Amino acid sequence: MADPTTALAPGDVAGLLRAAGATVRAELAGLPPAAARWHPAPGEWCVKEVVGHLIEAERRGFAGRIRQILERESPELETWDQDAVARARRDCERELAGLLDEFAAEREASVALVRGLRPADLPRGGQHPKVGSLAVADLLHEWVHHDRNHIRQILANVQGFAWPHMGNAQASNLMRAQLTSPSVVLGRRRPSTYAAYASERLLPASSLCSLLGPAPWATPGELAQPTWSASHVRERPRVGHAGSAPTIRR
Repeated sequence: MADPTTALAPGDVAGLLRAAGATVRAELAGLPPAAARWHPAPGEWCVKEVVGHLIEAERRGFAGRIRQILERESPELETWDQDAVARARRDCERELAGLLDEFAAEREASVALVRGLRPADLPRGGQHPKVGSLAVADLLHEWVHHDRNHIRQILANVQGFAWPHMGNAQASNLMRAQLTSPSVVLGRRRPSTYAAYASERLLPASSLCSLLGPAPWATPGELAQPTWSASHVRERPRVGHAGSAPTIRR
């Protein structure tokens, strides 16, 4: 079946990039330091590390690659190890205000770049060593998707920070989730994070995963399962960072 949607024009993408940048700042400007450096589980990113990843993705994965493509004909696009870069940046030790300013500066330059794209630029592309050809148009649409993926991650981290302090309101939120969207409670956290919540005795892992349903990045085989079992949660490999789809390339 053909995709019924219409591709986003560069002007549309520029507006969405600006909106996403404003959303990140609006959500995080008033976040207390303890919440900004809180990790939902060992090895998962705090909010400040998510912002650092957005900065690096801007430079390396989106604006950087588009500039490469515009400068040269069909360039070889370099990969990057996002977890290694995150460790090297040590963003959890930095001030959140400085990270937000750094991201805002990168984003403004990116908006200008995207607004300046011409129709003839969109099919131009480069060669990625893992997935093959990537056109400017592909990168623009992935950029919009990527932003919202990590906004969900930021919101899920803040929800997770607040969750242990909700008292009896936890029960009402869990019951409400049975009647509404599963994403209401914890932002559809990664299964490893479901297990982290279960380990705090909020409720058994199997019950929580059954309630929230499979995460949107589950494989077709996993989606065929009637429920997430507690053993499946424990065995599910870590895929990089909380609340986001696994990275298949960078």
